[in-house]
Amino acid sequence: MKSLLAITALLFSLNTFAKSSAEIFTGGTSSSLLFSKDLNNKYEASFNLAVGYDHAFSTGLQLGGSFSTTIFSSVTNSTLLIGPGYNFSPEDLGNSYYVELRAGMNGYDYYGTTSYDAVAAVLFGKRFKLAENVSFSPSVSVTHVFLDGNSPTFSVNIARFSLLF
Repeated sequence: MKSLLAITALLFSLNTFAKSSAEIFTGGTSSSLLFSKDLNNKYEASFNLAVGYDHAFSTGLQLGGSFSTTIFSSVTNSTLLIGPGYNFSPEDLGNSYYVELRAGMNGYDYYGTTSYDAVAAVLFGKRFKLAENVSFSPSVSVTHVFLDGNSPTFSVNIARFSLLF
């Protein structure tokens, strides 16, 4: 929690060095659209809720992070990711294609046993402006948890929205 507050303070202080910048808050779900293999090598669906914050600079670069919780049939998974991103149309963030590269930690609770592993993710999406400060921002992502025998997870994030300030 302390590192998340430190990152937020750093991003707000960087705002003084940028001519034009924006704050991007995201939230959404990929309910029943996350497909992966479980520990028994069977495919399963899950329910996922996520929130995020990014500070976008006028150059197109952005820095930020996200927190998500995924509920599988036998596992609860929480992920904290931070890293850079890029907006392909920085002059119109509400209608921009974007890409994010993130790294962080993943915590599993499997029938009362908790473990933590490193995780990396790549996300590509497009924002569609719905109102002055609201965009529909569907995306696709590939996430890899660095755990022995674990394969990358492909996710389609349909119900994802961004608030831009």
